[in-house]
Amino acid sequence: MKILIFGGGQMGQAYHEYYSNKGNDVQIAQGVDIRNSEQVTKAIEEFNPKLVINCAGKTNLDWCEQN
Repeated sequence: MKILIFGGGQMGQAYHEYYSNKGNDVQIAQGVDIRNSEQVTKAIEEFNPKLVINCAGKTNLDWCEQN
């Protein structure tokens, strides 16, 4: 199965490893800002996945606490 993952942090890497080890064709979308619908659409159209997993998140904890 073709799987596209948005977000290459700890969770994205864990999903990539897990599904790759199961024999799936897995790709992490590089350089895609999930707030930009055109970038997301382009990444999905180019890879044509059966499943999309979103692991993107804000990682600046200080900013998150304040906002």
